Amino acid sequence: MTESNTSANTSQTMSTSRLAKALKADTKDVFRLLKEHGWIEREGDQWQLTAKGEFHGGQYQQSDKFGRYIVWPATTVDQPALASLDTSPLSASRLAAQFNTEPAVINRLLVDLGWLQRDQRGWIPTDLGKQLGGEAKNVKQGFFALWPANLIQRDELKNALDNLNGNALPTCLDGHQANNAGEQCIDNWLYLHQITHACHKPLPGSNLTSSFYLPTRQVWIDYWDPHDSSQSLSARLDKQALFQKHQLKLVDLTTDALDNLDQNLAQPLLQFGVQKL
Repeated sequence: MTESNTSANTSQTMSTSRLAKALKADTKDVFRLLKEHGWIEREGDQWQLTAKGEFHGGQYQQSDKFGRYIVWPATTVDQPALASLDTSPLSASRLAAQFNTEPAVINRLLVDLGWLQRDQRGWIPTDLGKQLGGEAKNVKQGFFALWPANLIQRDELKNALDNLNGNALPTCLDGHQANNAGEQCIDNWLYLHQITHACHKPLPGSNLTSSFYLPTRQVWIDYWDPHDSSQSLSARLDKQALFQKHQLKLVDLTTDALDNLDQNLAQPLLQFGVQKL
């Protein structure tokens, strides 16, 4: 191959980083998708082409600065295999759908991260949120925020969502300490819906504690996980007897309730006059 042919061939290829830029996608997402489709594989700290990747035009290129790396034909941007890289902006609704929660929870989570604020116009990205690519879109009903697709790659958001889903024990979003993942999910739900609550408050005349206490309406929330060996059945029965003896307002939750706290917790609380925001 002549030098001119080599230059022409190189100019028609792009690195995976440039491919991601052309697709307006996060580089990590492109590497992940190429791996999922079997075009590349990880060996040690290097990405290696597979036979399938070579079939689709992948090749190695050497650089004094970067060493050996993979390049792709410029036409790779049109590959159907990369069609799932949706780079359109993310609304709270789309973020909520991805993480199996509700848009209101996503907005409050973004507020807690300092990326979003609410004023009389609607939901507006903060200065920090704008630095991350957040934009305010004006519609008839007011403003709402749109976020770049790569927002879901932010470690801060991942950590907050792990915490929200009870995957990062034991500290809750508000700094409370949870005894288990179920308590953490409930605490995060109360916090994000701006419901004032105490944790592990002793029941009247007893050393036994309830999972949560809402002082504004004197409502108790007790969570029971039958699979948690640290929660004894006898203590649960003793607590139930105390709740009945003192005629306390109680919302009794088990693990089954965690899948839909917007129904299984919000509705009982509403009966006691506690509304979520």
